[in-house]
Amino acid sequence: MKRWLTSLLPLFLAACAQQNVQNKIAEASPTEASKYEREIDSQSPFETLTMSWSEAIELMESRNPAFLSARSRFTKANQEKPVVAEISGQVKETISGSVGQIISPSALLKSLQNPVEQLPKRISSIGDIKNVPHQLEKHEWQEVSTSLEAELAMREERVRLHHLLRKEQIINAELHLAETALKNQKSNDPKFLSALENWRNTLHEDRKTWLTQMRNVFDAEYHDLRFKPDRSGLTDYRGMVQPDLNDLNRWCHLQRTHHLVNALSRQHSKNRSALPGATLITQKFSSENPTTKLTDPAIIRKQVRSLLNSWRELKAAQQEADTLEKTSPKPSLTSAPELAQRQKIYKLRTTEIHHTGILWSMDEDCWR
Repeated sequence: MKRWLTSLLPLFLAACAQQNVQNKIAEASPTEASKYEREIDSQSPFETLTMSWSEAIELMESRNPAFLSARSRFTKANQEKPVVAEISGQVKETISGSVGQIISPSALLKSLQNPVEQLPKRISSIGDIKNVPHQLEKHEWQEVSTSLEAELAMREERVRLHHLLRKEQIINAELHLAETALKNQKSNDPKFLSALENWRNTLHEDRKTWLTQMRNVFDAEYHDLRFKPDRSGLTDYRGMVQPDLNDLNRWCHLQRTHHLVNALSRQHSKNRSALPGATLITQKFSSENPTTKLTDPAIIRKQVRSLLNSWRELKAAQQEADTLEKTSPKPSLTSAPELAQRQKIYKLRTTEIHHTGILWSMDEDCWR
């Protein structure tokens, strides 16, 4: 009898476990089903979803996987470790000088003498760094870099969205013009009519590509999307002819901060100082040797070239497109020359928003 019971016990336990699993599934299924239904509805699979630019920004920030991941890293670095925010802010202030000052050890030493006061009150001076109760080890400095990398990643996703919002305007305007021209066309030139139809088809393909990119931004398979411009849009730089590109509080500021943080972190690893960069400040910066450099000048050179190139290409595209549009205040597609002109304008406007996006990523005024 005992042997019989012993042999049945595993079967009984297995049956109980199976029943327990089934009960858990039954309990959780309605909740999961509800989540599924809400997600299907939110992705609007059969209807066009229309929203303002402001709503698009909010939607992206609530659904975009890359943005959410970056925001999580940024929040973790700055909320759980407040000193990270203090140091990253300190370094941002440090690089507010000119490009020459950034790579000048003596000038950077001078600029770093005061920001220490902005650290937690337990740090009163450079000389007291060694007495900090909680020393900032290498991994702490890496958290500062992580915070800045996350901020750059969030900005990249915002720029991507704003670029696509502007691109929709360009595509829709040209597509409407092409479809209207085909509908009301009076030309009997088969070659022109074929070219016009091909142009319309090209624009449709561009819009399909745009829609796929937008779906990826929102991580959703929307049937179609339409956006209404509002004041949340970023500058198009049209009213700016000759900006002060030497304003380092505005241009390439976040990128330079990130590079400087990485340079200080590397120096910390090399010197094993209590505070990242402390040995660099107290020893290296005491030298007046002008060849001593904190960051690689090639990095700054690359940033400046990118900034200047994008500004030049942006303005060239704007000016040429504006000139062409002035010759046809009321655009139409009734001949081959007019079609060629609209295609040229479309290409220029596409180039314009491409370089505008690059400038947005470098322009702190867009994000303050």
